Formats: sequence, C-alpha cells, structure tokens
Amino acid sequence: MNKRMDETQKLFDQAKKEGTTIAKIDSDGEMFFDLSRTTIIQDHDHWVVIPNDFPYDVICTKHDMLVPKRPFNYIREATDAERHEYYAIKKRLDSEGQYESIIENFTQNRSNTGHFHAHLVVWKK
Repeated sequence: MNKRMDETQKLFDQAKKEGTTIAKIDSDGEMFFDLSRTTIIQDHDHWVVIPNDFPYDVICTKHDMLVPKRPFNYIREATDAERHEYYAIKKRLDSEGQYESIIENFTQNRSNTGHFHAHLVVWKK
C-alpha cells in the first residue's frame, strides 16, 4: 500500500533523485538530516519536531516527525540523555493530544535508513 498520494510520491522521488530533501550524506558516507533546510516546530536539547515535507497523505491528515539532532540508526544507539528526552517528549505529546499515533518504522519500511526518526500523525477518518 502506498502511504503517499501519487503526486506527493512523485515529488518525493524527484527530490531524492535531485538531492533536495533534508536527508544528506556526509563525507564519511553517513546519512543525516540537514535541519537548516526545514522549519522547526519544537526545539529540544537533543530532538526537534519538524514537518514531513512528503507526508503519508493517503492515510494521515497531519504528519510531522520527531528527529534527533545527532544522527543514529536505532533508538538503542541513543545516549541515555537522548533516550530520556525522547520518552519525555513522547509523554508530553501524548498528553497534549496534537497527534493520534507515533510510528517507528522497522528497517524494511524506512525511506531514510541512516537516521532514526519517528512519525507523529493524525489518521484520516
């Protein structure tokens, strides 16, 4: 199932091909998110909430992402401080009610495999 509308998927594929997404590769071949190229909705010590420029608009009406400032592949690779803040942000977001779910994709479903991120969504009814 495609999570993006055809037009959104085309824009995503084109941006990936042209290298214009926030996902970048450093000189060591490691992937990172260039946060200077996006709007930061919430800024924390170790994490930011940013809009998803290519949302899952087939299934969601709102789609942002919770992204660590320091790149790593899996939450288990986070420092204790990063992990503690991650769970604190999730708890606060849950109590605020802006989002309905948080999605952490398994490796095979990730469009960006080198930088852990969680999807914050509101489902279409």
